[in-house]
Parts: sequence; structure tokens; C-alpha cells
Amino acid sequence: MLFAEIKNKISLRDLIAEHTEVNSRGWARCPWHEDKRPSLKIDEDKGLWYCFPCCMGGDIYTWVQRFYNVSRGEALKILAEKAGIPLDGTRPDPAVSAEIVANQKRKARRDLFDAWCETTWRTLASTYRILNRLCRMPKPEGWTEEAWLEILSPLYHKIASTEAGLEVFESGTLGDQFKYFMEQTL
Repeated sequence: MLFAEIKNKISLRDLIAEHTEVNSRGWARCPWHEDKRPSLKIDEDKGLWYCFPCCMGGDIYTWVQRFYNVSRGEALKILAEKAGIPLDGTRPDPAVSAEIVANQKRKARRDLFDAWCETTWRTLASTYRILNRLCRMPKPEGWTEEAWLEILSPLYHKIASTEAGLEVFESGTLGDQFKYFMEQTL
């Protein structure tokens, strides 16, 4: 049967990974609600997915139907094309195909932003540790208290701005992170 053939050719995990990051245990962030932690579970063996907060799930067809807001027949066309299975000259609606391309581009931009966030967080954490170590160093012999504080003063300021940056990544929203991104890159 056509539905089963398409399901055998397309990995549910790979299909969902086109739209959201999937971890090694099959958990992903749901694209239909704001997720701090992955809440969408993929069971590759059964070919099913389920989002616990949304209380919805299904197979590859329901994923495509829900994600692109299309009928089951249109989902079949999209998945058949993706699997390389001809459907007697029928092709997905061009608007849906354009939406698929737009989603792939959006995912690529999000992956790039996520990579920037991870790198920036690691840099801030490393900077914070180094600055704290420097500020706890004893005053060198022969230095006056004022001279030593003059050296440390910019470091204390840098620690404060580094702490603020870390706070954005540890407890801020995605919007806060994007605002920080814009401030740092422009």
C-alpha cells in the first residue's frame, strides 16, 4: 500500500528534525508552543510522535498535515515527493512547496542562531571564570592599594556585564536572547 511504502521510506525523526532540533533520545521542542525543554516525544519504532503539553500526536501524515495546515491528501503528495514515489503526475500545491522551502530556510537560520547562542554562552562563562580568578589575586608586593584598584576596576565592570549576559542565556526568553544577539552584532 502507498501509505505504508511512504512511511517505510521516510524517517519520522528526520522529518521532524527538518523543523525542530531532536535530541539523541527522540525528544524535540514542539513547534506549536513555547518550549523551554523538549516535550515532544518521537517513537521511531512505532512511527508516532506525541506532544505532552499539546495533548496531540500522530504519524508522519498528521505531522505534515498539522505543520503545513494541509489536508491528508496534500500531505500524501508532499511525502510522496519527498520519498521519491511518483503519484501519477500529481504534485503538491506550489504554495505548500514554497512553504516547505521557507520552513527549511527558517530552520537553517534558527540553527545558526542556536549555534551563536551556545558559543556566546560558553565564551561568557569562560570570561567570567577568568575575571573572577584575576580579581581574587592578591595585590602584588610594592603596589599601592589605589594602583591595584585602578587595575581591578575595569575588571569588576566587565564581570558585571558578563554576569548580565549569562543571565540572558540562563533564564531569559528567546526574545531576550535575540535582543542580546542584536545588541552584540550591530
